[in-house]
Amino acid sequence: MNAFTFRDANAADIADLAVIYIDAVDTIGPRAYSPNQIAAWRRWPNDTPEEFRARALAAPCRLAEYQGIPVAFATYTSPNHLDFLYTKGQFAGQGLATQLHQ
Repeated sequence: MNAFTFRDANAADIADLAVIYIDAVDTIGPRAYSPNQIAAWRRWPNDTPEEFRARALAAPCRLAEYQGIPVAFATYTSPNHLDFLYTKGQFAGQGLATQLHQ
């Protein structure tokens, strides 16, 4: 049985979205970005939380959970634009991003 579930995210999930975002930046980011870029990006949810919240929840946002724990999310804007797609590092490569994208 697949332990992943998917649901719409809401304002109550913003802290979890920030945790997922920071984890993804820290664990997956080094594959393609410099330490300076990673350091700047990882601060965003804490430095300007209202901006992060507004952008993350400005459009439909889907959240993936593993055994009830949020582990990935995607935000879509019109028309058919993927704005955010982040997965906690330990869950990368398991098809969550693909499922959220679909």
